Amino acid sequence: KRSIRLYCATTGDKKWECLLEQLVGNVGLLFTTSDLNEVKAEVDKFKVGAGARQGVIAPNDVKIDGGPTGMDPSQTSFFQALGIATKINKGTIEIVSDV
Repeated sequence: KRSIRLYCATTGDKKWECLLEQLVGNVGLLFTTSDLNEVKAEVDKFKVGAGARQGVIAPNDVKIDGGPTGMDPSQTSFFQALGIATKINKGTIEIVSDV
């Protein structure tokens, strides 16, 4: 959006300003005369995954191996909320079985 505003201000060409109201959120525009499959392949090289957020379903199954977690016993409520069976062993939380 900033580039379009800057372009319109410096050139006096206002025809691109109509795009500004359509661009919402974190978006990018890419203008090309190249083959779109090649451009998509190049852009996909720089794609990075986003961190997990609460309430979002994971696209892949997640497996948690049973065993010691290294977490102190005050964190048992975290595992209880997730429905993961745990026990306290040698002062740390241990996951009872694979989840």
